Amino acid sequence: MLNSAEQLTLGSNSSMRESPGEIRTIGIDLRARGTKSLSRRSVFDLQERGAKNLSRRSVFDLQERGAKNLSRRSVFDLQERGAKNLSRRSVFELQERGAKNLSRRSVFELQERGAKNLSRRSVFELQERGAKNLSRRSVFELQERGAKNLSRRSVFELRERGAKNLSRRSVFELQERGAKNLSRRSVFDLQERGAKNLSRRSVFYLQERGAKNLSRRSIFDLQERGAKNLSRRSVFELQERGAKNLSRRSVFDLQERGAKNLSRRSIFDLQERGAKNLSRRSVFELQERGAKNLSRRSVFNLQERGTKNLSRRSVFDLQERGAKNLSRRYVFDLQERGAKNLSRRSVFDLQERGAKNLSRRSAFELQERGAKNPSRRSVFNLQERDAKNLSRRSVFDLQERGAKNLSRRSVFNLQERGAKNLSRRSVFDLQERGAKNLSRRSVFELQERGAKNPSRRSVFDLQE
Repeated sequence: MLNSAEQLTLGSNSSMRESPGEIRTIGIDLRARGTKSLSRRSVFDLQERGAKNLSRRSVFDLQERGAKNLSRRSVFDLQERGAKNLSRRSVFELQERGAKNLSRRSVFELQERGAKNLSRRSVFELQERGAKNLSRRSVFELQERGAKNLSRRSVFELRERGAKNLSRRSVFELQERGAKNLSRRSVFDLQERGAKNLSRRSVFYLQERGAKNLSRRSIFDLQERGAKNLSRRSVFELQERGAKNLSRRSVFDLQERGAKNLSRRSIFDLQERGAKNLSRRSVFELQERGAKNLSRRSVFNLQERGTKNLSRRSVFDLQERGAKNLSRRYVFDLQERGAKNLSRRSVFDLQERGAKNLSRRSAFELQERGAKNPSRRSVFNLQERDAKNLSRRSVFDLQERGAKNLSRRSVFNLQERGAKNLSRRSVFDLQERGAKNLSRRSVFELQERGAKNPSRRSVFDLQE
């Protein structure tokens, strides 16, 4: 039973059909139930239920239910329910429910529900619900609900709800709700609600609600509500409500309400309400209401109401009502009512009623009713009634009524009613009603109703 290393045979997918009583030195077929303590350094095919304590440093195929404590440093295929404690440093495929404690440093595929504690430094595919504690330094694919504690330094794909604690330094795709604590230094795609504590130094895509504590030094796409504490020195896209404390020295896109304390020295896009204390020395785009204290020496786009105390030495686009004290020596776009005290030495586009004190050295053409004091030296085409906040330096086709807050420097086709807060620098085709907060720098086609918050830098086709 205990063979030397040179007698190993890697036969993880083999299904040997020997006689029931035969015991070989290289391959072992255990076809009866209840066997325990399989030998190590061998190729095992465990085809029946109840096998426990598989040996280590081997290739194992556990194809039945109830197998527990798989050995380490091996390639394992656990295809049935209830397999627990998979070995480490191996390639594991756990295809059934209830597999727990997968080994580390291996390639794991957990395809069923309830798999917990996946090993680290491996490629993991957790495709079912309830997988918890995925290992670190691996590529993980968690495709079902309830996966928690994904490992670090790996590529993770968490596609189901409830995944928590994604590992760091990895590429993560969390596509379901409830994923928390994404790892750092990785590319993360968190596409579902409730993802919290995204790791740092990584590219993160948080596309669902409730993502909190995004990591630093990374590219983050937080597309859902409730994301808080974005990391620093990264490119962040926070596209949902409630994102707070964006990191510094990064490119941030905060597109939803409630984002507060944006980091400094970064490009920020705050597109929703309530964003406060934008960082300094960065390009900021605050597109929603309530953004306060924009940072200095940056390019800012404030597109919503209630923004106050915009920073200085930056390019600001204030597209909503109530923006006050715009910074100086920059190009500002104030597109909503009630904007006061526009900065000097800038190009301003004030396209709505009630705008006062337009800046100088600009060319404005306001072609609709009620617009007062349009500036000079600009070309504007406002083709519909009630269309508000058209951006500058772009080709816009506003074909429906009520479209508001179009972004700048892009070609936009807004073909339906009620589309609000289109991003800048992109070609957007918004063909249905109710689409809100489209991201920037991308070609987006939103073809159905109610689709919200598509991310940036991509070509998205949302057809449902």
